[in-house]
Amino acid sequence: MSARLELLVTAPGPLLWPDRDEGAADGESNDGAAVWRRRDVLPRLHDDTQFHGGGDAACQAYRAANYGLQLSLTASTLTRAHARAAAALDQLAVMLAAAALDPTHPEVAEPGECLVVDVFSLDARFLPQASKRLRDGPPPAWIWLGVRPSQPTGTFDVESFGLRKLGLREVHVPAVEQRHLTRVTDYLNSLLHYAAATGKQLKAGDATSYGWVDVRLIAAEVLSGYPDDEASCVPRFIREVCGETAPAPGVMVACEPSDDSDDAALRYGVGRASRIVEQLVGAARQCGLERAAAVPRANSTAVVCARVSHGSTIAACRVKPDEIQASGWVAVCRQPDHDHSDGDNFEVVPLKQLAATVPRLFAMLAAPPGTSVTVHENGELTVHLPADDAGDAA
Repeated sequence: MSARLELLVTAPGPLLWPDRDEGAADGESNDGAAVWRRRDVLPRLHDDTQFHGGGDAACQAYRAANYGLQLSLTASTLTRAHARAAAALDQLAVMLAAAALDPTHPEVAEPGECLVVDVFSLDARFLPQASKRLRDGPPPAWIWLGVRPSQPTGTFDVESFGLRKLGLREVHVPAVEQRHLTRVTDYLNSLLHYAAATGKQLKAGDATSYGWVDVRLIAAEVLSGYPDDEASCVPRFIREVCGETAPAPGVMVACEPSDDSDDAALRYGVGRASRIVEQLVGAARQCGLERAAAVPRANSTAVVCARVSHGSTIAACRVKPDEIQASGWVAVCRQPDHDHSDGDNFEVVPLKQLAATVPRLFAMLAAPPGTSVTVHENGELTVHLPADDAGDAA
């Protein structure tokens, strides 16, 4: 992975241009340098641009700025890139502070007047706070999510800002219902944190689990209804800042299968996935198990008695999975003549197959390990909660 940062430093007065590049520190591999460039014309701040961090004050400071410097750098990791950027900003701050004390430079901006815009994250803070931000905390904290209304549908688009630092495409989740925003942003935050913290290269075509449904990430330019060129998928402000350097990657759009079949068509968004999560967690909530609910994947595995499909009473329990692909669910028939001590009478199947065979069991599939469920022939359910939970049946 190669991390890349683009910082734009603006001020109402002239800025000193550092006279050297900031290469690697002693003992580090020289995997990139911090290069300063003067910006004689600042990119326009469009109405659709919103900065994180500095709020309205940052937007006002940017619009009032007349001078700018652009800092471009690459490094082998995001942590190293942030440390190198902070060192470069500290150097600039020292130079500006010294110049402000020199009566021959009365017009030079002071450090507190300088706004630092992290272009790929759309984060803007004044110089002292920007340097502190780059030094404090884990870098994944600076991968942002934006939520904007999608007119005229009444839904919202959720999009990431900051994966471009890692040379990756940003991720868009279109058409999110307001009631699902919290779950969708939790899902996307987990995905972004994993990518930033581990260096996992998210690629177009990758599948990622969002509860029951495996969501696929598709390059925007190959989808009907999305722009067919990567540049138009990048916010205008970012595009204008980076136009003189390397192009910014495009975006990936989250798409989901329309049903659980292997050949299901893909469609934009994660509406179906969100509804299934809500349904499964809602059933666990009714049993007092919401906090412990663990929504399994449809393609995770279950251990099933060969006679489960024969229509008799079914007993199912969830045990702690011993393999990453296992759901932990085990289902057996209640026929007295069937020998469940014989392993040949069981098979390992996708959990979605068990759900299709015993539809009444589906609602309880997010219950935690230790839960057992009996599905009677008349369709009634008896739920026995884990021993740690109050009550023994629902």
